[in-house]
Amino acid sequence: MGLTELLAILSDLVIIVVSGLILILLVVLTFMALVLYRKLMPLIDSTKETSDRVNKIAEAVHGQLGKSSNILLTVGSVVKLLMGLSKKKGEKDGKE
Repeated sequence: MGLTELLAILSDLVIIVVSGLILILLVVLTFMALVLYRKLMPLIDSTKETSDRVNKIAEAVHGQLGKSSNILLTVGSVVKLLMGLSKKKGEKDGKE
């Protein structure tokens, strides 16, 4: 058995061992990803539920504030109109 045959056998052996280690690493990483997925899914579902609740509350508050702001806008417009009319009336009284 010559040196070249020994090197060929060793290189084949190294390739086989490295391939086996890579396969084992792939299996371990797949298992870890599966465990991580199972641990995180309840947290993600909880976050989705919380987001839905926050959206419902925001819509309810926005609806109430929208009604209030419309009323306040109308009242403000009426007050501006009345103040504008009183200013014009005061200006007319002062000029005459």
